[in-house]
Amino acid sequence: MKTDIIGQILNNRYNKYIFLIIIVGIIFMFFTGAKKNEDKKEQPQQPTVSEEARLAAIISDIKGAGQVSVMITYEDSGEKDIAYEVKSGRTTKEAGGVLTENIDKQAVMTSGEPTVVKETYPQVKGVVVTAEGAADASVKNNIREAVQSALGVASHKICVFEKK
Repeated sequence: MKTDIIGQILNNRYNKYIFLIIIVGIIFMFFTGAKKNEDKKEQPQQPTVSEEARLAAIISDIKGAGQVSVMITYEDSGEKDIAYEVKSGRTTKEAGGVLTENIDKQAVMTSGEPTVVKETYPQVKGVVVTAEGAADASVKNNIREAVQSALGVASHKICVFEKK
């Protein structure tokens, strides 16, 4: 019974075209949706170790801090949004009633690299600092304030310990 209904619908030649357009549209939606997800998952740059080394060098300049080591952990890896050039074109055939749409999406390149429109840096999850002079409460407080200022992190996410 179901095949009879489908057969009657497909016997009309205009219904065949409508059915074909619907199928092509569904396939097109799947492919463009998958492409958007791939674009969002561009591999962002991880923060470099030099950021930790720079912070350690600054903290070691604090009076009484002595030799310092720093470890920074991050919530995520950040994100980059890349600029794209989109070209689209439409073709219509009057007799068949067929409409096709072509969309060409290419990354905008500058000096061989994709152009970044917006870059979101990773959020700091926590910071651990070990310092020789951390036994002194005022030095420990100065170190905590320096890390807060440099990274914009709340004080409860910063741990300062004395080095052995």
